[in-house]
Parts: sequence; structure tokens; C-alpha cells
Amino acid sequence: MDGGIYKCLYHSDGIRRLADSVELLIRDPSFSKPVLSLEPMEEITIGQRVTMYCETQGEVKRFYLQKDDSQDWSIHSDMNVFTISYVSKKDAGRYSCSYTSVRQPYLLSEPSNPVELLLTGKGTNSTWTHLNHNDEPSFRVMKKRWVATPARYGDNHTAVIHLFFPGYPITKEENVPEERIFHPPHIHMSPSWIVSLGENVTISCWVHLDCWLDFFLHKDGVKINTTSGGYKRKALFHISDVTRKDGGTYSCHYRMPLKIYWSEHSNSVELFVLDPSLPKPTISPIGMSTIGENATIQCQSQSPIAGFYLQKDEDQLDHKHMETNGIWGSYTISNISRANGGSYRCRYSSESEPFVISEPSDPVKLLLEDPNLPIPVISIYPSSFVSLGHSVTIQCKTEEGSEKFLLHKAGDPKPRFLTSPKSNEGELALNISWEDKGSYRCSYRPQSNLFLHSRHSSPLQLPATDHSLPKPNITLSHDTEVILGSNVTINCRSNVTAVRFYFQKYGVAKPVQLIQNNGTLAKFSISNASREHLGSYSCTYSTLPDWFAISESSNKVELQLTDPGLAKPTISLNPRWPLPLGGNVTLNCQGRGVQFKFYKHIENFVPQLLENNLDAAHLVISNLSKDDARGYSWTAINWK
Repeated sequence: MDGGIYKCLYHSDGIRRLADSVELLIRDPSFSKPVLSLEPMEEITIGQRVTMYCETQGEVKRFYLQKDDSQDWSIHSDMNVFTISYVSKKDAGRYSCSYTSVRQPYLLSEPSNPVELLLTGKGTNSTWTHLNHNDEPSFRVMKKRWVATPARYGDNHTAVIHLFFPGYPITKEENVPEERIFHPPHIHMSPSWIVSLGENVTISCWVHLDCWLDFFLHKDGVKINTTSGGYKRKALFHISDVTRKDGGTYSCHYRMPLKIYWSEHSNSVELFVLDPSLPKPTISPIGMSTIGENATIQCQSQSPIAGFYLQKDEDQLDHKHMETNGIWGSYTISNISRANGGSYRCRYSSESEPFVISEPSDPVKLLLEDPNLPIPVISIYPSSFVSLGHSVTIQCKTEEGSEKFLLHKAGDPKPRFLTSPKSNEGELALNISWEDKGSYRCSYRPQSNLFLHSRHSSPLQLPATDHSLPKPNITLSHDTEVILGSNVTINCRSNVTAVRFYFQKYGVAKPVQLIQNNGTLAKFSISNASREHLGSYSCTYSTLPDWFAISESSNKVELQLTDPGLAKPTISLNPRWPLPLGGNVTLNCQGRGVQFKFYKHIENFVPQLLENNLDAAHLVISNLSKDDARGYSWTAINWK
């Protein structure tokens, strides 16, 4: 930036001389144009005191005053007031003002519209200076008529000046309407827009101008009060011992010193008088809404009224007019944002006295679902299939810290709060009763906004065992061994018509498969069976009318896979048969880098996992009986 303070110096034979400094100011047309006013605004005579005010908004570093468009910027002040203590003829002329800002002290605003300082002789009769036609006019004016300020900040208007010179024709310049309108003031009601009978209320009216102003208060469009003029930005209008008649719509405006210069009216504020005898209205629950969508709040009275009003608990000084239809009122919040979350109440005013208002309704909360928050994850342990009286823990987790975790059960409008051992985790321990079965989801409220909620987690099914239902049967589709990478089906068959079949894998809390059909058979198909599918499986089912009442679990079936890439183990007896009853025998199995399971070829025999040294396993059968006379086999398990 080139604006600033400059100095120069010269050197001569080692001697230097420093010049005085000069200030370089640069005009910036983006600055708002100031307004220059003059006081007094009646006739000005020699010897009188005159004050000029340079008005603008924002933080000002310095004000500058110019006369007759000269380039002399020596008249400056840190204040916006320039005073001529004793006016003389040389002070007559056209003045304008400019300013520099605190943040950019070497950028200068455009000059204000000019104000002309004109002098008149003393006494009631005007005096004139005789002018010859060949002379330049020497100004003595009977009475000034000019405007110091423009109609609105930023408009370009010249001053109105009527000059009369004896011996010359009358000249006239006029570019001002009969009435000037300025920016409206601000208005505020304190302590609230609702007051009880006998209380006091204050209405404030203010504007950002430092000049002589008169303020006027209007009620229902009629002027009811006026303040005397003075150098003040604000006027206070006090209403003491409020009565029912004080309710109404209020506005204010101000007047500049010349009576033709008025401001626009302020916005309107409403004053309501509280009548505790009116029945309270009822407000409809809002529930959960989603950010970006719309929500409608409804209010109801017992009889037709003049109007409904909606108020947010966090904003006691504001209210919204609700659309009224008989005994109903409604207000729609469009494109909901985070700021709309909160508690709301409604009131109404009576039909006979529109500014007499009721007590508020009970509060309702507008809770907001934010789709940008991470979705929580719900889980249960040790298992989601439990018998009555057994204990489970439901857990809800999220990526960020939470103020509260909530558990929602389908069909129950009231959520349950979870305890939070960690800021990103909530838990609820249940000792299962018949009422606890059902479908659950969880959500959370972030610490930053108590009316904000995450989306719900995926559902968690929590059934309870009904021992009156027969156990189902479970089978594998392969009677022989299942090859790694092949397809296999697990069948579950019930004795009654079922609507849901659940397949469980031991060690996994949730069902690995839920099949909904209406029959007695369900099939769980596994394609490309891999090591992650190995394990023991069981199944259960539910029937109508209560599909959260499930049968007992079936017996277990074990899914084992044969890997053709593993070497086949060998098995032998020591001593070899035939063996006597009561004797002993050792079964030997050999492999390499594997574990072994021992099988006895009888129905419902649970395979026995043997300890071994990864090369061989041994099973000793003592005191042989007839039951031991069976076929035996080994399975090698690649544990890597």
C-alpha cells in the first residue's frame, strides 16, 4: 500500500538535513460516504459559535474537514466534531468532511455532500451588500435554506440554497423534496414481550447518530409519546403499572433538527398482557426430525381465539405467529438446521382482547437427526439367544464422544438411557424377562448439542426361549466328508409351522443366518466353504403370533472340511487284534504338523480332540468291553 507518512533528507559534505514529513492519503470509493451536519441550523451571525459533525459508521482513525474544495488537509481531529468558536466573514463557505479507518489509516473516504456556512446580519431585518453588475457578488443572505444531509446514506443530493442579490436576477437551485426520510431506528422491549398486570415495561428506541434528535413512540399507528430533543442515540419510553389496554403494537421513529427531516418507522414490537385465568393450550409432540427437512408444530385451545404464538425456551424475547384456524394453530419450520433444535411452547390471545395472552403450554422438544453424524454399532454378549432369567449386555459404540446413549425398542416410544463406561460407549445389562424380547436399535447425542441425535443403528433381535415349542432337528446335506471349497447346506426342520428360522454358530453372539418363511423346513446354504465356516451349528425357530418367542436350540452339528492337500494320517492298533475282553489296547495315529480328532463310529458320538506332538497321537482303551468293538477313525486338523 502506497499511503503513509513520507520524509526526505539530503547530504552535503557530511551534513544532512531532514525535511518535515508529509502524509499521503489515498481515496477509497468502497468506504461509506460520511454525513456532515451543522449546528445551529437557524440563522448564523458573525461572532456566533458553530459546530460541525461528521457522521459515519465503523471505527474511525481520524476525521478531516475541507473548505471550498481546497487541498488543505490540515484541519483534522480524532473526534467527529469541528468547532468555530467565533464565526467571522472568512469562515463563510462550502465545507465537506472525510475520514480514515482504524484498520487502514491511510485510505481516505469520499467526501461528504457539501454544507455551506452562510452568514446573516444581526436583528430581525435582513441586511444586504449592494452589488454592481460588474462586481463579483459578496454574499449576504437573508435566510439560508439548505440541507446538510442526503436523503439516505450514499445518495447524491446537492444542498438547497436560495441566493438573492440586489440588482441581479433571482437565481434558484433546488434538488430537495419537501420531506427527507432517513434510516429507521432500532426498537426493543424489556424485560419481555409478555408482562403481567401491574408490572412495568420499557421500550427502547435508538439509532447510530450523534446529533440532536427527537424520538416518537407509536402504538397501533398512533403517536402516544415524544422525547425532548438532545444529543443522544437512545430514547427510553417507560410504561408503569401495565393494564390490559397497554397491550398492542409499538414502533418508533426520530426527527432531525429541521422539522422536515424524519426517519422511517422502526420494526414493530408487540406487547401482550398475561391473563392467568385463561386455560392453557395443548401442544402436539414433535418427535424426531431430520436436518434439512420440515417440521410442523401444532397448538390447540378450548375455544376460538385471536391468534397462536410459538416461543422457544432458549429465546424468551422472541415469538412466532402461528397460522390460526379456529381452535388450531400450526407453525412449519422449513429446511431445519441445528439451531432449530430445542424446547418449544405455545400461547394464544383471546378473541375479545387480541393482546391479552394465556399461560404457555407444556414444553415439547424438537430433536434433530443429523445424517452427518457417524452411525453407532449395536451388539450383544454373550449371545442374543438366551433363556428367561439369564443375563445379557447390550452395547452401543460410536467413533466420537457422546453425552448420552439411548436404546430404542420397537413399539416403545420412550427410549432407555445407557450407562457410559467410556465416552464413545454405552451399555445396558438385562436379566431377561418375557417383556425384554423384541427388536432394538441405539443412537446417541453428541456432547456439543443436546437436541441433536445420530441416526439409529441397524436392528438387534433379542428373542426369548419358549420351552413349550418342540426342539427342531438339524442336519448336514453331506453324509460323507465335505471338501474345502465345495458347497454345503445345513437343514433345520421343525414339527410346527414356523415363520422364522435362526441358524447359530457356537462362539458367535448373533445368528449367522435368519430365514423368514412359512413352513417347517429352512436351508442355510454355504458356498465355497472355507476354514471360517468350520464349527458347530444349531438352529431354532419362532411361530406366530409372537415371533420373538423361540424354540429351544436343536442339537449341534459340526461342519468339518477335508483338505485334499493334507497327507492322509495312518492308524494302527497295539497289540493287534483279536483282543481279549478286559484287555488293554493303544490306538496310534501318525501325521505331520497337525492335530488329531478321534472318532468312534456310533451315533451321536462327539469327536474327541487329542493332545499330540504334531507328529503322532495315542489313545489308550483299558478294560475292553463289547461296546468298544467298533470302527474307529482319525481326522488330521491343519491348525496353522
